[in-house]
Amino acid sequence: NVGKSSLVNSLLHRSCVASVAATPGHTTRFHFYPLNEKHSLFPKLTLVDVPGIGVAVADEDQLDHWKSTLYRYMRVRGPTLRGIFHLVNCKAIERTKGLTSLDLE
Repeated sequence: NVGKSSLVNSLLHRSCVASVAATPGHTTRFHFYPLNEKHSLFPKLTLVDVPGIGVAVADEDQLDHWKSTLYRYMRVRGPTLRGIFHLVNCKAIERTKGLTSLDLE
């Protein structure tokens, strides 16, 4: 459990915007959090919390759906995205003896 939802809560300075759990696989949908919508002095941003594909407890069909949704989102939005933060659980790297192909893309 790398703590993506916990990071979203921390960045938003709130404790319960993104639902968190102690076990991996709690996030099963893509959640969009718009920032600075009402503050014209700051750039508008959107944080996207996605399911943890690397260690999620889900069947292959669900994992394939998450991967294809993520790839499609990045392909469509890619030209307008200013940054992507890919959090990787170090324990998962240790278990698999390296990064997966998804981590490298």
